[in-house]
Amino acid sequence: MKPSKNLMPPARNQKCIINTDLDGIFSGLILHNLLNWEIVGFCDSAESIWIDKNRCDNLYDCIFIDIFVYPKNIRSIDQHIISVDEAHNLMLSDNNNKLNPNLINKRNFLPNESYFTKYPFGTVHFIIAWLERNGLNIEIDLLKKLTGKFSVIDLFLRADDTFYTSTFSGYVENASKWWRWLNGFSNNGKVINIFSEHIINYKKGFDRTSSLNLKKRIGDFLQDAPFYCDSPDGGFKGKKSMGNNFPNPNFKTYVKFLAESSGLKCFNLDFSFSLLKGKSKRTSLNKDQLNQLKERKFHEDLFSYAFVRSSKKSDSFSYTLLDVNFNRGRLKQ
Repeated sequence: MKPSKNLMPPARNQKCIINTDLDGIFSGLILHNLLNWEIVGFCDSAESIWIDKNRCDNLYDCIFIDIFVYPKNIRSIDQHIISVDEAHNLMLSDNNNKLNPNLINKRNFLPNESYFTKYPFGTVHFIIAWLERNGLNIEIDLLKKLTGKFSVIDLFLRADDTFYTSTFSGYVENASKWWRWLNGFSNNGKVINIFSEHIINYKKGFDRTSSLNLKKRIGDFLQDAPFYCDSPDGGFKGKKSMGNNFPNPNFKTYVKFLAESSGLKCFNLDFSFSLLKGKSKRTSLNKDQLNQLKERKFHEDLFSYAFVRSSKKSDSFSYTLLDVNFNRGRLKQ
């Protein structure tokens, strides 16, 4: 596979901000265990960023995980559709601070067509492939049985609805193509192969109803005591669920459970947060606005965005405005 221009190397001892759902937490645990990354904050992919300024007071020192961050010099690893067209895709691909499978595998750059061909899995699966591509050996107890009649592998594949998408959804053909791509990208990595083989074997012996039932069991388990996740994909949203200055005790219990279940060392959960509050918006973009996005003239406070559905549908563009004043990169908000 030809190397991509924007394929940042997996450096050790970085600081990162992760999402408050299964995908983000598993990503953080993997990066913490394999590369000794320090989790310095969290983001709910909407309006809230919780950051411990005692650990990091400069967003340029952070890598955002599972969210595309618009400022050129802030690093991010995500899997969203972020390109307006092919030229925009090439432009974003030249930025070494942005790592995204849709940029690397340049099949996907038209928002009105992207949901038939986009990368359909979680950021964690891409991160695992990226690490295995670089020769890192990932030890996860994937077959460990958990209460709730499912295994650790089922939790990993619940991230971003990867399992159902890959088995009996309307996007199975696209998912199959991307599993083959991930296998190649990871240099036939052990964990990526286990994931893809598990899905192939499941499709041989089960049906759509069983796949939906498994999805529901996991969702019920995550939303029940002692975790009380806000969403069936294991997400926490807003300060009511996450807490303001410190993480919600339920959230801490949740992270510790995911770490212990998968045989991974948990990261330090003793945070003292400062809350950065933005404005999350959904809209549809006209031709002029798409050009403004390409030309970096869309909005001076644009912090993050993604095309979250076909542009032929309403409210297909999701974005966050964040007014952060910088003093040599240090947070002042």
